[in-house]
Amino acid sequence: MSEDILRDIQKSQLLNPMLVKYPRLLIMRTLHNHIDGCSYTELKAVLGLEDGNLYANLKALKKMHLISEDKNQKFEGRQITVYTRTQYGLDEYNKTRKVLREIL
Repeated sequence: MSEDILRDIQKSQLLNPMLVKYPRLLIMRTLHNHIDGCSYTELKAVLGLEDGNLYANLKALKKMHLISEDKNQKFEGRQITVYTRTQYGLDEYNKTRKVLREIL
């Protein structure tokens, strides 16, 4: 997606400008497709984002209440953090997808 198009969309009032950032859209798309959530490691592997970029964007999405974080999940005896989208996150993501499809 062109950076110019993203910048124009961010300036518009149609969408949440804090969501319309490429890494955040990738994270939300992945969580949209994995209803039970994804661990940090899964997100990193699927998206190919660097640790700092992934962490910063997860933190921002969590602060906006678009995703939730559960640090009490267990996998193979180890404690892991699982991220899931919230209902608000689903609504915002669906609204964003609809507008982007109309524009593109």
